Amino acid sequence: MTKQTKTWRDYNPPRKLEDCQTIKDIAVTEFRKPVVGFPGYEVDHYGNVYAERRLSGKINITARHAIILKPGSHPRDGHQYVGLEKDGKRHFKKVHHLVAEAFVPNPDNLKDVIHKNGNKKENYASNLKWGKRGVKPKNISIEIIKEKLSQGMLRKDIAKEINISTCILRKYTRKYLT
Repeated sequence: MTKQTKTWRDYNPPRKLEDCQTIKDIAVTEFRKPVVGFPGYEVDHYGNVYAERRLSGKINITARHAIILKPGSHPRDGHQYVGLEKDGKRHFKKVHHLVAEAFVPNPDNLKDVIHKNGNKKENYASNLKWGKRGVKPKNISIEIIKEKLSQGMLRKDIAKEINISTCILRKYTRKYLT
């Protein structure tokens, strides 16, 4: 039984679609995009942020590979963030902003990124949209919510019926019903 050694391809996935030789290479290439303003960092549409690192082998071969950065959680607003280095300084960036800048089109040049389901830990591209903070979603009618609550319906059932998260429903019932 021979010991299988890793090649440079295991550490260094191709950057262009033309250079891909396996399905794994194609998947890595299509779903990772560089982080704007931070060379050596990439983000994928699932919300993973990658940092490029150098590996030194025993045969004086230097290879590059990417590691996934572990996001922290902001104590006040609950958003996930990562620390990125540029010019010797550390910059903390919110993960959902990095994903939205790379994958979500912003034709109106809006500044805020909103999680569609209200869960701040789900930073995948299909869950993000550009918008304005504090704007009430269109599918929430306070009168309908009042009526359903007075009938004894549970908040989680109301949220499922009008297709929003229970977190957003709780926020708006506190704001408009108290």
